[in-house]
Amino acid sequence: MRKQWELYDYDNIVEKISVLFRKPVFCIKDNHGIVYTTIYPTQVSHYMFSFLEPYFYLMNIENKIGVLINNNSEESNLSDLPMGKKIKLLFSDEVWNALDTTIDECILKPMLDQVAEQRNRFFHHRNDKTDLKLLKRVWDLLNA
Repeated sequence: MRKQWELYDYDNIVEKISVLFRKPVFCIKDNHGIVYTTIYPTQVSHYMFSFLEPYFYLMNIENKIGVLINNNSEESNLSDLPMGKKIKLLFSDEVWNALDTTIDECILKPMLDQVAEQRNRFFHHRNDKTDLKLLKRVWDLLNA
């Protein structure tokens, strides 16, 4: 009988995540049941975070844009709008002029356009081309 903390090379790590909270180590076995390495919860969490970090930034940036629009316009149903349209709304006279910001529109607009491209790449499974430095810079700018 297989132990919960045994992970075979054909297993899906997602199905074993709950075990991370209960066990200090995973044994990775090949298809013959021979242990060839061990991994620790911190290794798994670092690995997973490397995939999730761009998602967190992309969602936070998109949410921040939505909040800025909602707080400064009559626009509703933002969740149905593509990122590019949200960016256009953000820079509309109604919204942009109502914002109390020192951010230069000429700097932020091209950066957000790049973020929209990054978002499309990421959500269409081309996350290896996601520019994490750009996402961090934009997030910092939006929160300045």
